[in-house]
Parts: sequence; C-alpha cells; structure tokens
Amino acid sequence: MAFKFFRAAIWLVCVVRLFIPELDDYLLLFTPLNGWPGVMFGNVLLSAGFALSMFVHFDMASLWRSGIDPNGPKELKTTGLYEYSRNPMYLGVAAAQIGFFLALPCLFSLVCLLVGLTALYRQIMVEEAHLEKSFTESYQKYKQLVPRWL
Repeated sequence: MAFKFFRAAIWLVCVVRLFIPELDDYLLLFTPLNGWPGVMFGNVLLSAGFALSMFVHFDMASLWRSGIDPNGPKELKTTGLYEYSRNPMYLGVAAAQIGFFLALPCLFSLVCLLVGLTALYRQIMVEEAHLEKSFTESYQKYKQLVPRWL
C-alpha cells in the first residue's frame, strides 16, 4: 500500500511542477544538489532503473507475481539477471528511487526514498522467507552463489 501511495504522490508532484513551477518553493529543495549535473544524472538513473525493472518484469513472464502467491512459484528463477542479483527488479526500483531523489532533491523526494527503500527491504525479507520454504535446499545454494543486490 505504501508503494501505491508514494507512486501516486511522486507522479502528482512531477505533473503539478510542470504547470505550477512555484510548487518548488514548498518542496524544500536542497539547493546545493539542485544543479544540472546532479539533476541530469538523477533523470538518467531514474530512467535506467525504470527500464531495468520493466525488462526484468517481462523476462520473468509467467513466473511474475505481485506479492506472495501461496501456491507458487513452481520454479526458482536463477537465469538471466538473476545470475548476478537475487533481486534485479528491486535493484531497478531502488535505482529509480535514488534517481528521483537526485532529479528532484528535496524533502519530499528524500521521504519517498527512505520509505521506498525501507518497503523494498521489508518486501525482500518476506519473499526470501517464502522462497526458503518453497525451495529449501535449492534456494540455500542459490543464496550462497548470488548476492541479494549485486
């Protein structure tokens, strides 16, 4: 639920800023971080993180689930980007969140970043516990070979 709220808030702020630039006066911008190199890098990171998340989502195909499916998954995905990270989709989401903060360095985006990263971490813990139950031995081996993030 927190993700949905923050995604909607982030989208709304970005859209409203296009039409009401004075909104920046209320976002408590971090002026030293609000220069073109940081903002440009933030936009690139935001776009790359989003692209990575979408790529992994489509790569998962029928294995993709939102949340925990008590009846699945039926197989453990360990190929593709999952050979390098146990959570490539969440890595993309985290990169996009960091990119959003850098693209709009303000108190609002910092709160979104902290809440978002906390929610990601908690979701990963829940999913890992579920995968350990579902694929006890194979998941243990996978965890030893592949790091959580990179």
